Amino acid sequence: MVEAHGDDPELRRRGLEDLFAGYSIPILEYTRRLLGTRRDQAEDVVQEFFVHLMEGRVLELADPASGRFRHYIKGVLRNFVVDHLRRTGRAKRGGDAPVLSLDRAIEAGLRPAVDVEEAGAALDREWATRLMDLAMESLVRTLEAEGRGRDLEIFRRYVATPEGAERPTYKDLAAAFDVSERTVWKALARTRERYRTLVAREVSRTVARPEDVGDEVESLLELLA
Repeated sequence: MVEAHGDDPELRRRGLEDLFAGYSIPILEYTRRLLGTRRDQAEDVVQEFFVHLMEGRVLELADPASGRFRHYIKGVLRNFVVDHLRRTGRAKRGGDAPVLSLDRAIEAGLRPAVDVEEAGAALDREWATRLMDLAMESLVRTLEAEGRGRDLEIFRRYVATPEGAERPTYKDLAAAFDVSERTVWKALARTRERYRTLVAREVSRTVARPEDVGDEVESLLELLA
């Protein structure tokens, strides 16, 4: 997030592109929910929003004390959607009556009613899921590059337990991979630590200050609990 609203135009552009590439799914779904529209229509609005951020330098107005990009993006995107509804509604009505809030947009009949708080909560959950997925993708690339495919498979088998199934024991994993239980323990300990590091690194891209990383990690884990 530091790069996304920094002074260097090129660094800012790359930071925004990276954040949008990584978190386009929750951003798109939030927009779709707010608009009450089809995914392809929401994609057009999200693209306009991205251009709005790039050209308007909106992120420079972000308060670093707020810390979390996902919180800030919800507010800015909500306002952008309101403006989009105002503009499209004005064109449909042929007038220029302003719509000053999402609630008033709903009252004006510009879109189907939506539970805005639930839409925001859904974005948070989807954001958390996407962040963990990105960290896992990094973990896979890292361990495969290091030739630690067995550690990765042990970790996957241990954490990816199907719903309703019992998590395998260290003894189960030792038998499955033909290694000792101590080897399983060491593999899981190493991989957990690497995964936590990658989660923290991913979170650091979405907060303004290093001291916010720990709180954001805990917050995201709570969303997925």
